[in-house]
Amino acid sequence: MSQNTTLPPLELGLPVMLHKEQEEILPFLKAKDRIEALGESQGIPIKVSAFLYYFPKALSEGNRSLQIKNQRTYKLPIIHAQTPNYGENCLAYDSDEKRFEKEGLLETTITHCAVLRDISGQVESFDIDTHPGTVIDNHPLNLTIPCVYPLEEFLEKREVLLQKSTERFAQLSELAGRYGLGMALENSISVFFAQQFNDLFPRIHFMPFVDFPSIMQISGGNLTFDSAHWGSTRLVQEVLEREQLTQERENLFKVYGISSWEEYLALHPDFPDYLEHARALHLSNVDGIGVRLDKNSELARKWGKSGDNEGYISRSDFRRMFSCAREKGLPVIIEVEYDVSRLHETEYSDADAFLKPILS
Repeated sequence: MSQNTTLPPLELGLPVMLHKEQEEILPFLKAKDRIEALGESQGIPIKVSAFLYYFPKALSEGNRSLQIKNQRTYKLPIIHAQTPNYGENCLAYDSDEKRFEKEGLLETTITHCAVLRDISGQVESFDIDTHPGTVIDNHPLNLTIPCVYPLEEFLEKREVLLQKSTERFAQLSELAGRYGLGMALENSISVFFAQQFNDLFPRIHFMPFVDFPSIMQISGGNLTFDSAHWGSTRLVQEVLEREQLTQERENLFKVYGISSWEEYLALHPDFPDYLEHARALHLSNVDGIGVRLDKNSELARKWGKSGDNEGYISRSDFRRMFSCAREKGLPVIIEVEYDVSRLHETEYSDADAFLKPILS
């Protein structure tokens, strides 16, 4: 990686939710000092800040109160944030509001992040990241979840859902702007193998509106680039063809209105196209389309896993991503697979293992 000292520091983010002082905040502070020292040893100035990532439970009233209390004590710098993503937090959810009568947390995330930012006294703005969130599925129990559609129903509603997602993102961007914050849309995985929602066992799921033209339309060109999601999406052809999943391939083509892998790859281009519009980078490696599988399991060996140091993306490509981020002043979130139950022991050392080969 370039060691041009005339550039601003490399802005790195580590994931925290702020309501666990001993298990998260104190390990983050130790990691911040350690990683900034690592950058200094490599001649690359690094500033480490907090990446606020939120699941629905993390945004309960009790947890938000704890986060505010802890932020008053520690005043962590915030570089980026992420909303919950699926179900009632899908961008197209409003179209199902009367049917499901559930309230999403997208606005709550924005206003809460603004409160945490203000407590720290931070003047720098940051973006709040979200995903399209629509899922195509055929499991009867999963169809009781907002914005999960069987394929045929999705095909009937595709244009309506895309337009609703576009309008919803614009609404959230307007709200975030009132607080001096931005919104960005993350590229997601087009096909993934996981135990999701009400599944008893892992299986294949499809996600629409994660192709490059759709995320550009929804976001107006305000993107978050996730390297593992991009790599996984590029690996879909290899996995489906290797496993001879002809029906899944045909269903995928229907989701995107295409008839060949060449068209699929054109909709999910090489990473420089994303970096041209990126406002933040989430970086980790991937070797398939498996999500949250036991890394040592037979399923992980068959379907792949994400969040590792080695995989589809080369070290030289990661260096290109880091160089782009530093030249443009973009935040880089180290989104490797942390053992969150042991952060008080590991102190985010998985981030060091990912960074060292790239920075050297």
